[in-house]
Amino acid sequence: MGITRYQKFYREHRDKRKKQSLDYAKSTGYKDYKRYWEKPENNLKLYGKSYRDKFKNAVFELLGKECKKCGFSDMRALQIDHVNGGGVKEIKKNKGVYYKFVLTDAIANPNKYQILCANCNWIKRSINNENRKK
Repeated sequence: MGITRYQKFYREHRDKRKKQSLDYAKSTGYKDYKRYWEKPENNLKLYGKSYRDKFKNAVFELLGKECKKCGFSDMRALQIDHVNGGGVKEIKKNKGVYYKFVLTDAIANPNKYQILCANCNWIKRSINNENRKK
């Protein structure tokens, strides 16, 4: 697979954008440009993660913080499961705001979602033949 048009464009304009950013930082009087982006309040990746985590934690508070089948409670391995399947379509449709969508939908339809550990979720997918590619 070759380089996409976006990747090619990005590589061609990367240095130009970097120079423009540095020039802007100097013109506005900000002296330490690199340290500006290291601050959490200016880092969009950290902001996005905290925004997602806020909704994800709210979903776990609503649905419970342990696997519905085996009782496993380590948050690192817990997943939100669609009881009747169809989660892949939902994830594709609501990219970027998925946990916010699940929270509002779980409040309206409490029996649509459940919390399962990764093992139980994969076992359920295998038994119900809920594979992505058919």
